[in-house]
Amino acid sequence: MIISNATPLINFSMIGELGILKELFNTIVVPEAVWHEIVIKGEAYPSAGAVRQSDFVSRECISNTTLFHTLSMNLSAGETEAIVLAIERNAQLVLLDELEARSVAKHFGLKFMGSIGCLIEAKQRGIIPQIRSYLDRMKSSAKFWVDDRLYERIMKDQGEYTDLQSS
Repeated sequence: MIISNATPLINFSMIGELGILKELFNTIVVPEAVWHEIVIKGEAYPSAGAVRQSDFVSRECISNTTLFHTLSMNLSAGETEAIVLAIERNAQLVLLDELEARSVAKHFGLKFMGSIGCLIEAKQRGIIPQIRSYLDRMKSSAKFWVDDRLYERIMKDQGEYTDLQSS
């Protein structure tokens, strides 16, 4: 089972590429807080309709409210529910982009991947030919922040090198 927080779904839907996640994972489960963040609170954004209409994203409720309340002191409701649901369902992977959420997931022994990791995996599996254009579109359309040094390292590692200083 793959559990997702909001950011990866928003990033891929804002560039019209939710299909990449479907090809990678077949199905993705989101907790109610993530659904609410994307579909209800974000209803004015294109990502809301894309996620609502997707045939591979389903919702589940968490049951461990004690753990939720403990973790929610430092994380958003969506991040917290994604981690709690991943623990409850013994998920094979949780999709998270935020550093603090990843730190908590690591503490609980959860395997996690972010939007960039999904792009790299998609390239390695031949789903996409390269990651640069997808990541650039996430940065511009979804306002996904990526540190320049990380961007450079990813491009080098993926054989798509660019020198930001010369552009």
